[in-house]
Amino acid sequence: MGPCHDWVKVTCAQRETLPIAGFAIDGRKFDGIYLGRRKGKDLVYAGKVDHGFDDASAKDLQARLKPLIRKTQPYAKKIAHRGGWVEPSLLAEIEYRAKSAEGKVRHPFFKGIREDL
Repeated sequence: MGPCHDWVKVTCAQRETLPIAGFAIDGRKFDGIYLGRRKGKDLVYAGKVDHGFDDASAKDLQARLKPLIRKTQPYAKKIAHRGGWVEPSLLAEIEYRAKSAEGKVRHPFFKGIREDL
């Protein structure tokens, strides 16, 4: 290791592709997406992503989610968050720094929709 490695903080970003289970609205404004993670046949809450969107990507995402809207949460165990819920068929590519003990992503950033899977 070179001499500069002693003071450079290296953060390791991880990537994961997770189903979108819903979206958050703040007043009338789009405020991110809710993610799920498959555990057997169940979908469990995997966190909220509210970073990584610009106006264009937020508009595009809302248009893609609109036909997937459903009345109930797709999670096996209901969460307390408010929002709109969708069929979890659209996959989001997420970059994050860490995962909590429950499997929720920490400091996540939206990188895009995965259409190749």
